[in-house]
Amino acid sequence: MPLTTKQSGFAMLEALITALIVAIGVSGVGVLLLRSLQATQDSSQQSQAMWIVQDFAGKLRANSSAARSGDYIGQTTVADCANLPTMCASFNINGLITSSVENCDSNVMAAYDSWTSVCGLDSDSFDTPSDFIANPNLNSLCEQRDTDNECVRYNITLTWDTKLARGSDTASERTNTNNYSMTVEVN
Repeated sequence: MPLTTKQSGFAMLEALITALIVAIGVSGVGVLLLRSLQATQDSSQQSQAMWIVQDFAGKLRANSSAARSGDYIGQTTVADCANLPTMCASFNINGLITSSVENCDSNVMAAYDSWTSVCGLDSDSFDTPSDFIANPNLNSLCEQRDTDNECVRYNITLTWDTKLARGSDTASERTNTNNYSMTVEVN
């Protein structure tokens, strides 16, 4: 009677190779998931930036006398959020009630519009899209003037910080910026 035995099951080498292949596949899925989350966040920030710029453009068009005189030209950053603007009516910011301005004009409204577009009204709640993007910087420039030297076309640009790049010890070199621009005609 021959004493031959048949081998059944996996050998240790086959089990190790299978584990290695599974590990490579799982790490690839993890990297894919990370990239997907990063793309979703970038898309969300781009949407928020579009909302901020379009809202600001609507405020600019609604206050066309200030826009034509150039009161909307300038830059508003998060650093400006500590300085409350004057307003044409009573309003509540962070629990502080501010009374109305007696000499309200279109440039007071323009300053308020720029400030609220970046800063919002309440630091304790998320009430503006800029709460969802890092270091928003809203800049509006007059692109074209008419024969009366009134601004009739604005370029509005919102710049914000996005994804941190690797490979540097200084924060400014690790931070990338993104921007969204829109050109607005004033009637």
